[in-house]
Amino acid sequence: MHYGLICIRDILTRCSAFQTLRYLSTLQYRFFHLINDFNSILHSMPTTTMLI
Repeated sequence: MHYGLICIRDILTRCSAFQTLRYLSTLQYRFFHLINDFNSILHSMPTTTMLI
């Protein structure tokens, strides 16, 4: 019984670690998309800044 509990706890810790890694990767993915959007906005801005 005790060994089974340890096994379950090990599986849970592995699952939580995997979820954390997945969350970090999605966060990084969103961050890169945000930077790309910002860059595209900056690239389309020079014409408007020249007018001002």
